[in-house]
Amino acid sequence: VVDDVPRKRGIEAAFVGSKAGGENSEYRFGPMEESEYHHFYRRHRFARTQKKGGWDSLRHAEIMALGAVPIFEDLDSAPPFAVPFLPKAQLEAAQRELLPYSKASEAAYNATVRSLLAHTQHCLTAEAMAAHVLRVLGLWPTKRPLRLLFVTCGWGWTGSSDGWQGPVAIGIFLGLQALLSRLPGSRIVDAPAMPPDPESWPGETEPRSQFWYTFERERGSKFPEEQVRRRMYGFGFSYARRLPRALLASREERE
Repeated sequence: VVDDVPRKRGIEAAFVGSKAGGENSEYRFGPMEESEYHHFYRRHRFARTQKKGGWDSLRHAEIMALGAVPIFEDLDSAPPFAVPFLPKAQLEAAQRELLPYSKASEAAYNATVRSLLAHTQHCLTAEAMAAHVLRVLGLWPTKRPLRLLFVTCGWGWTGSSDGWQGPVAIGIFLGLQALLSRLPGSRIVDAPAMPPDPESWPGETEPRSQFWYTFERERGSKFPEEQVRRRMYGFGFSYARRLPRALLASREERE
């Protein structure tokens, strides 16, 4: 999450995802252009987002975390429990009151961005979401080590053992890893793992974590990173390669 309102050079960032979700050929940015993607949102005052296969999308939070105001198409028609942690009323008010944008609205715009940044920091980061889950379970805050089983759903999106779990599950997994890293002796075991799939991953002989893409690249991997990124939903932007490989659960831990 950026610290304050970034310097702006554009008014409105166009929608740059795929219309149905996950169609790589429709992406404006390539698999190795994550920093350019983030810069694109930072330099615009507003950014378009929308419902695709479902209402939830990492993109909504990315836009706010990078200091822009989402223009969320048809947000007023979202069911009551869809995107429950988004500040829907504030986003709808921003679209009514700040668009079309003019210099006279700059103070109000900056105040809106700062408010959205605060909301994102407290409610939408991976750590905030993970802490919310642990509080609901009565496990947070705590000073004692936690050992958690994270049950994965096992579905993907490409049909080639990609392990995609959806943005909420991935965010909570990353957030739990970050929180528990501060509690020595804690451990998260994700299970079940995917069985070896040498047809999709030539040479693979060991089970693969459903969250494999959240971990640093394996040393000596024979697969080029650009090729691997194409197997990740959204090329892994904002969630891939965040965790040290030492946090990977072993086969023995899963069994």
